[in-house]
Amino acid sequence: MNWETVIGLETHVELATKSKIFCACTTAFGGAPNTHCCPICTGMPGPLPMVNRKVVEYACRAGLALNCEITRRSRFDRKNYFYPDLPKAYQISQLYLPIGRDGTVEVGGRTVGIHELHMEEDAGKMVHIGGGEGRIAGATHSLVDYNRAGTPLTELVTEPDLRTPEEARLFMAALPHYYQEENCLHGFLTERIKDEGGLYAALDAFLPHVTNWAVCDLISPALFKKRPASLMPKIDEWLKSGDVYAVRFGLGMLMAHYLDAPYFTEEVLGRAAGVTSGEYYLKMMVAWLFATALAKQYDAALPYIKDRRLDAWTHNKAIQKAIESRRVTDGHKAELRALKIK
Repeated sequence: MNWETVIGLETHVELATKSKIFCACTTAFGGAPNTHCCPICTGMPGPLPMVNRKVVEYACRAGLALNCEITRRSRFDRKNYFYPDLPKAYQISQLYLPIGRDGTVEVGGRTVGIHELHMEEDAGKMVHIGGGEGRIAGATHSLVDYNRAGTPLTELVTEPDLRTPEEARLFMAALPHYYQEENCLHGFLTERIKDEGGLYAALDAFLPHVTNWAVCDLISPALFKKRPASLMPKIDEWLKSGDVYAVRFGLGMLMAHYLDAPYFTEEVLGRAAGVTSGEYYLKMMVAWLFATALAKQYDAALPYIKDRRLDAWTHNKAIQKAIESRRVTDGHKAELRALKIK
């Protein structure tokens, strides 16, 4: 029996607005849990949502770039969603009258149809306590952070027009991409590469063209969970590259794969502390890594704080993030508060 490969894609992309889709709450990353939310984005009775004009503008621009027909009358719909990270018990999305329809994009010489482009809100963040590696399985309880609830998204749905992995490869070879959606799709395709050499080559080709933290942080190759022997030398290469998002990606891989036993050594923290840069998104990633280390490897990470081996901003941000964490004990939080640089 002969089978034909038929591929369609669905891609979610965060819109770079300063406020959420239906309220004035900030979309800024890194705030303390549940400090970037209000009665609207937490679904309280009474207050009514009002759509963010910039969200509509950006969605229209994306639709035009993808050769979509922009609908003159666009409507939001309720999508039932019985999970605690959306407190209304439904997501405000679009189904019947999306903002864009019937577009096209060229991929490897093939015209791929765009079924629709629609606007919707993101969910909050669930943190599961007591399970393996933060997963719900085996967790004793869960916590919810609604800072992201209501963050504006577009969802791009293609027609099932792709036929071969080669067409996906040709798409990925077309660098640099112009649109955020293309970069996100490139990242998702890259992280699914199963060949070690092919994955490194794809990452080295793509990372110099990454221009924001959202694309950088979404790349999480499944192959790295096996921690191949070649990974740490490659991380060192990224950390020394001088490219902001290649360095950030390297730090992210250190944090994701080398802070837990039996893979953790103090050299991991030394590598992270060795990243000295004035770039905000690098300082934030170093702080995030040390905050996570203070939750997972407190005794090893504490000397970096006590001895002030990080710059003052990163030092204080790491303490802040650790204090906000539910994985750090109250006693450790009290000790860390006393170590803040004033």
